[in-house]
Amino acid sequence: MASRSQETLDQAVDAQSLPFSRKVAQTMPEEVIYAALSEVKDARRTGRLKESAGAYFTYLVKTRAKELGLEL
Repeated sequence: MASRSQETLDQAVDAQSLPFSRKVAQTMPEEVIYAALSEVKDARRTGRLKESAGAYFTYLVKTRAKELGLEL
């Protein structure tokens, strides 16, 4: 059974990003995932998104993983 964060990630990313999103769902705390998704949504809504949503999400998650000492 997939976690809610995995289901959310699967809906939010394109097919090429699925392996990474699954690794994120297995490694990162759910609150970090939801915070990153929320930030991407806000950046898109306010016009701050300068790259693809997937690229920005990846940047946010990798940055937070490094801060937490987690390897993705």
